[in-house]
Amino acid sequence: MTVDDWDEWVNPETELWRVVAGPRVDQRPLGMTANVVATCAEDAEEVLARCTQVLGLVLRHAQNDLADWPSDDAWTALLPAWFVDACAPSRREATEDRWHLSGWLYWFGEACGAGEVTY
Repeated sequence: MTVDDWDEWVNPETELWRVVAGPRVDQRPLGMTANVVATCAEDAEEVLARCTQVLGLVLRHAQNDLADWPSDDAWTALLPAWFVDACAPSRREATEDRWHLSGWLYWFGEACGAGEVTY
């Protein structure tokens, strides 16, 4: 796989498609793949719907001009309250299991306008 293949395969548009619709039946993954098995303390369908809601929102913003990438403060208004409330209230209070919102947004990378690391 070349860098050009990776850029074609991993971008906000294709990631949004995978989050909303899943992979096509004929689609072979490029690069590394992982099977993830998760257990949910609550209704698994509700957990999946919430993940789809948050990731879909962020990926839709990532398709826009990067100059329009929302600030951390703007994200607190854009994202569902249940998600923002689940984040650590400050970088100092962030843990391995409870990230600060800016630390979570960082993983969308500079390609999405997320900027520098802030934990």
